[in-house]
Amino acid sequence: MQRFANRTPAPETPLQSKFREIQQSAPDPLNSINALIKALKDANLTQDQSAAIAPALVHVQNTISQQSQLIAQLQEIMEVAIAQPTADEMERRRSLVLIGLPELAPPQDKDAPRIKASDQIREDEAAVTRILDELGVAARPTAIYRMGHPDPGHNPNRPRRGPRLLKIVMPSSTYQRTALGAFGRNRNQVKQLPNCSNVLLRPSLSPEERDRERELHAELKRRKKDQPHMTWMIKRNEIISVDKPRTNQVDFQ
Repeated sequence: MQRFANRTPAPETPLQSKFREIQQSAPDPLNSINALIKALKDANLTQDQSAAIAPALVHVQNTISQQSQLIAQLQEIMEVAIAQPTADEMERRRSLVLIGLPELAPPQDKDAPRIKASDQIREDEAAVTRILDELGVAARPTAIYRMGHPDPGHNPNRPRRGPRLLKIVMPSSTYQRTALGAFGRNRNQVKQLPNCSNVLLRPSLSPEERDRERELHAELKRRKKDQPHMTWMIKRNEIISVDKPRTNQVDFQ
């Protein structure tokens, strides 16, 4: 058995060498197949060998061509799908979020009658109607609802949570933009409405946008703490100072 173990392996043929080179240098299967086909065509095969592999080569080439066309079509479909907004994005573009609108207080006594959901819905709809009237938005929302679970109450030892965010879905993005612009100009008037002294109106945000907003507010809080003599605010997704620069006074005396 030892003499067989020491036997020198037969030298590689040029085609075998080319095959091994392609396997090592072309990790992409499609590129490997194309390279192998070219190597077979370039190899010095006999007429019988060429005739034997010719039908298989034609079949492989046709299959590769069909697969390449399918891949190109799939890429086009993916590009179109990515460019189209999702249903969530479409709703978000026409939605508003109202912050700080009080909710009906849940009973602290477990034996007290529970607040009906319809009572809270009526309160929210009435408040939204007053706000949109004040902003001059001539459209009725398609949906108004609180986000998150309501405060269950019944526990006087647990501090009450703040009011849940109120989502307002408008008929189109035009009304959403109109409401936001009007709130920026008339927020003081809105805050004079019943139960609206602490309300803020903002667009509905994606999870990524909410993360960015949390980061901005954390940075704003840090700057106010580190530089209390400055006045900072968030404007157009940036933290800016609203302090007017002091002009240098020149004494001509």
